[in-house]
Amino acid sequence: MVNQASWLEVKAIAELGSGTGAITRYIQQQVQGSTKVLLFEMNETMRNNLQRAYQDFSCYPDAARLVESMNQEGVQQLDYIFSGLPFFNFEPELRNMLVQQIYKELKPGGLFIAFQYSLQMKKTSLL
Repeated sequence: MVNQASWLEVKAIAELGSGTGAITRYIQQQVQGSTKVLLFEMNETMRNNLQRAYQDFSCYPDAARLVESMNQEGVQQLDYIFSGLPFFNFEPELRNMLVQQIYKELKPGGLFIAFQYSLQMKKTSLL
């Protein structure tokens, strides 16, 4: 997943559903010192573990508050959004709200890269 990014040019990224840090550890290996990284994890224990392990990254509990969290961090747009969120399990309203925020907050040419066990979010037109 992280190999899809052009890391030398990345200013800000988000990882939605960071969980145990399986993707986060690869992000950490690639980011430059000035890259802003926002992690989102609902589970408090996992989020606390992420905060301890990735002290240079900002951790938030709710991916549905992506825009608010970006504002808090002074981030205008995201170069990449990585996601392990189980979109298939979400109510349509939540899924639609997340996708709208993702689309709105990616810079032109930015990528949304998701790990899924279903074809729910297979490439579709978001326009």
